[in-house]
Amino acid sequence: MLTGITPQRVATVVGLCLVWSLSNTIMDLPSVTEELGFQVWLAWYVGAEFACILLIAATMAIPLVVVGNLGAPEGRRRYLALAVTIALLAPVAGVERVAWLAWLNDNPFRLERLSLIIVFWFRYAELAGLVAVIVEFSRRETRSVESMHRAEVDRLALDREMDEARMQVM
Repeated sequence: MLTGITPQRVATVVGLCLVWSLSNTIMDLPSVTEELGFQVWLAWYVGAEFACILLIAATMAIPLVVVGNLGAPEGRRRYLALAVTIALLAPVAGVERVAWLAWLNDNPFRLERLSLIIVFWFRYAELAGLVAVIVEFSRRETRSVESMHRAEVDRLALDREMDEARMQVM
């Protein structure tokens, strides 16, 4: 069910989450380091952002992997299942993000933050969609290369059989 989750892919996701958290907090670096120091910025600002983004990545990625593994192997049904999964998971990720920000800033969750959830919904749907497209292209390329290797092995076996047949005729 979780086939395809490898240490290399997990490391890639963790690395992307780290880069994203750095890019989201880099604007705070001058003011925070001036007041509190670089270690506080790195541990609190970057660390908290990284934890939130990692949580959102897990929320989006694990169900997508499951749907990708259990769903149709190819075609429109596969892409539709992935798109529906993204559409359903993106608001969950948006709620996670808004709740995280509310917790981080010690503000209770309010209904007026609904617009912020919608903004994050579309942001995470867009990012997950882009990642899904990249993964699907990579998957298709891998299958194509594997098919090409199988065809080459079959061709070599046929050549060997043809050589054996020629030897028998002689």
